[in-house]
Amino acid sequence: MLEYTIIIFYAIIYIFKIKNTKYGNYKEYRKTINIVINLVIFSITIVYTTLIIRNQSILHCGGENYSLTMFMPSILIMITYFIFIYIFNGSLIKPFSNTFGFLFFLIQNGNDKFKSLLKSNEDGNNKLNHILNIINDKPNICINEFTPYNMREKYNDFTDILINVNGNSKLYENFEDSIRNKFYFSELLFLIYFYFINIIWTKNEVLNTKCNTIKKNTTSNTMTNKKSSTTKKLITL
Repeated sequence: MLEYTIIIFYAIIYIFKIKNTKYGNYKEYRKTINIVINLVIFSITIVYTTLIIRNQSILHCGGENYSLTMFMPSILIMITYFIFIYIFNGSLIKPFSNTFGFLFFLIQNGNDKFKSLLKSNEDGNNKLNHILNIINDKPNICINEFTPYNMREKYNDFTDILINVNGNSKLYENFEDSIRNKFYFSELLFLIYFYFINIIWTKNEVLNTKCNTIKKNTTSNTMTNKKSSTTKKLITL
């Protein structure tokens, strides 16, 4: 159960990221502190992988048994994770963001924050009224299109139904914060998912690796000691 305590560390790190990323500086934060935080995540994962290998090798071989190949799953998985996050700008975590992330968004009252940005149909425009009714019934249709990477661009795409803001509106800031928190929560789940793959892959790698000669040598030494003791007894007789 020790290897699963890393989830607590992951959660603490992402709470720190949420608390320290303010409105409008997501890209700047991503280039600076975020890189350091991801290095910390990588280091913690390697430490826990070492603990997994140690515990599993003791069960499998009766003693500690390390090899470079046992660490390859962890290294490859973490590199893949960072590629998904940085190169693809988080687009590959959309299944997490559109489901679990959206639930987290609702917990933050993000739905109300989004609806506060919708235009009021004072002119009685039938087309606008129809669209607003759909959005009110299923706001996730629009909300799931927003990420911290495309906030301003996507908001401009929905100017027909959203109020005009100049980047200084408190309503807009609250909505952007909720979108960012939704994304970070999804990123955390994505990281935990990759870590579970790491656990399974690493344990299988340990089981498929031959035990080193330490155990064999100790057993051979005990056998020789037994033989020498018996010979000593025979000589005395």
